[in-house]
Amino acid sequence: MTILIVDDDEQNLYMLQVLLKRKGYKVISALNGAEALTKGRQNPPDLVISDILMPVMDGFTLCREWKKDISLKSIPFIFYTATYTHQQDREFALNLGAERFIVKPEEPEVLVKTLNEVIEQAGSPGPVQITEKVPSSTEEETGYLKQYNAALIRKLENKMLQLEDKNRELEKTRDGIRKGYIETIQRLTVTAEYRDKETGLHLRRIGLFAKLLADTMGLSAEMAEMLYITAPMHDLGKIGISDKILLKPGPLTPEEFEMAKKHTVIGSAILKGSDSKFLKMAEMIALSHHERWDGTGYPNGLKKEEIPVEIRIMSIVDQYDAIRSLRPYKPPFDHQTAYRILTEGDYKSNPGHFDPAILEAFRKCHKQLNEIYESLK
Repeated sequence: MTILIVDDDEQNLYMLQVLLKRKGYKVISALNGAEALTKGRQNPPDLVISDILMPVMDGFTLCREWKKDISLKSIPFIFYTATYTHQQDREFALNLGAERFIVKPEEPEVLVKTLNEVIEQAGSPGPVQITEKVPSSTEEETGYLKQYNAALIRKLENKMLQLEDKNRELEKTRDGIRKGYIETIQRLTVTAEYRDKETGLHLRRIGLFAKLLADTMGLSAEMAEMLYITAPMHDLGKIGISDKILLKPGPLTPEEFEMAKKHTVIGSAILKGSDSKFLKMAEMIALSHHERWDGTGYPNGLKKEEIPVEIRIMSIVDQYDAIRSLRPYKPPFDHQTAYRILTEGDYKSNPGHFDPAILEAFRKCHKQLNEIYESLK
């Protein structure tokens, strides 16, 4: 059997390659999704194992394109990641068509057991047995084992040095504090679902939209992840707005609209004063996500580069989702209508509201936005 493994970390790629070859698999490797898609179409494997956070084309996009290809979609797809560990990520991956979602690090025996289960369910040739002893009948197999052990030793030594030098920083940013902030953000955004189920779904989609647009623009992986985590906080201030205004089945009066606009300053006030980089970004997004490139937004009438790039991204994805979604005062519109309104304008919206560079990125990835919406509507 042939397995295609996709990971931009060459050390991870090498160790996984060695493990699978020891178990009797033929292995093809790729450093990003675009390379994997090309190799898969040229020589379809029996199964794919892919990381998610990669340059050129990430794992989510690879899976989406893989499952759209008639010649590839029946081939089992497994995500193997250390970055995307939330339940929301798992649900999104499975909605794309992946058969499994495994979080690193995982014991080799557990990984191989999962491969066997997927292979059996797909009706592929029988599973490879896991043995306690590594075959050493050939010089090649012995060489693989030596290289594999040497790589493991180097990796452990590097980890020990990192733990000694940066233990406090790692505990704060990657383990304890980071998880605490993310959980706080998730719990706060859930409050919207108690008032309006449609708003709750809107919040779940908006983080994925923002991350996709950031990736399309070539922004840093850290920026994309922070947007993914904090974007759902943008409407937190609506908990301070009366249901009579929020759920009104018709146009708001000028006075009511002025009250509704206060959700920006309310949300900012709730989030203000934290030392967390996540909550600082969330505060900024809550305050300014209705600012417009041409200066016609609120609450401060910012324009062009006065508006941070995170807010400019939020502006267009928030507007896209609002057009697509059911609201008390409007029906939902389809993707083509939303695309036309944002790129051509209508009586309420015009392209001048958006940064031209971000609008161009929207044009490039609008079909993927639609796929996210359809999977979480």
